[in-house]
Formats: sequence, structure tokens, C-alpha cells
Amino acid sequence: ECVEGFLWSLACDETYRRIGLKLYDRFPVDLFAVYFGGVDVASHRFWKFAHPDAMPYGVSPRETAVLGRVIDEYYVYVDGLLGEYLDRLGPGDTLVVLSDHGFKPVLFPGKPTTSGHHRLEGIIGFYGRGVKAGGKIGDAGLLDVLPTLLDLLDVPIAKDLEGHVMRDALDEDFKKRHPPSVVDTYGGVERPAAPTQTELDRNVLERLRSLGYIN
Repeated sequence: ECVEGFLWSLACDETYRRIGLKLYDRFPVDLFAVYFGGVDVASHRFWKFAHPDAMPYGVSPRETAVLGRVIDEYYVYVDGLLGEYLDRLGPGDTLVVLSDHGFKPVLFPGKPTTSGHHRLEGIIGFYGRGVKAGGKIGDAGLLDVLPTLLDLLDVPIAKDLEGHVMRDALDEDFKKRHPPSVVDTYGGVERPAAPTQTELDRNVLERLRSLGYIN
């Protein structure tokens, strides 16, 4: 059951990989983002096999032997996906790798397929233009990601925007040549009417429920 519920995520990541690389190669843009969700799903599904003693999961030695390295091997796979973008990185580009949370063991009664759940601490890493080699980032959170991206893009930062630029991540030469610029506000945004829910939307919601994201 854990494997069956995971294969769709692998298919999604491979689809996003192919679409992402085609778009990246075909359309030059100032900011390009791609999401790979498989590590998240693998950690939700297979944590108990990688860490069978973390909680009373009741995992057999055979299950651990067969499925215990799924998470680690998926990191290897995603590392290869990132490598494809690193190969395309130019001297004026910056690569940002972000996860908004980590993982920890959990035991949900009635949900045997979910054995890993969110830990508050996530990760962020920078590579390329403007980045301090070997630098460490202190006192940073999710709200600081957008101001930092805007700074790297030389886009003025709104004063009413929450968060701050992660200056610890930037090299001194970049900071001297690119002092942050600010504007008072970006103003409001007109929001379109909510679209009608589709069958695809309902399938996505069901997958999120199975991972424990929503009740």
C-alpha cells in the first residue's frame, strides 16, 4: 500500500523534470521555479522502514531490508535532477534549493501508510552568482525567502513585505555592488473568481488527505 501510494509522486517528479527542462531551455526568464514533491511523499510513506525503531511501527526485518533505503535513494534521484539544472547554470545565474520543512517520526492510529511527518526546521541552500562560498545562514525563516530572491534579482523590496534579506548568504562583492532598493508597497492584487473544482482537483485533495496534510 505504501508503494502504490508513492508511485504517482515518482511519475509526477519525472513529468515535472521533463517539462521543466524543456521550458528552461526554450524560454529564458529572470526567475524559474520547479517543484519536486517525491522526497516529501517518500518521507511520509517510508519513514518507518528507514527508522523502524523510532516508534512501535511493527515493521518486519524483511520490510526494512526491502524498503529501508527508499528515502535515501530518492534523495540520490532528486540530486540527479538538480544536477541537470546545475549543468545549465550560467555565470550570472543563482540556484536556490528550498524545503519548507523537515521530517520526524509519527504514529497515526488508523493511518499505517503515514509514518513520517513535518518537523518545523527546513533547509535552504544557494549556489552561483552573488553567493558566499561556504557561508552559513543564521536566523532565517520562510518569510525571508522572497526578499532574498528579490535582492538577487535586483528588484526593489516593498517596505510592507514581511521578512528580511538573508545577507549572510551573499558574498561581500555582491552586497557592495547591489545594495537593496526599496519601495513603499507593491499595491493590491485583483483576484479572479474561484474556478470550478475539477476531477483532477479532487484527486489531488484525496492525495493530500492520505498524506495527513488535510482532514
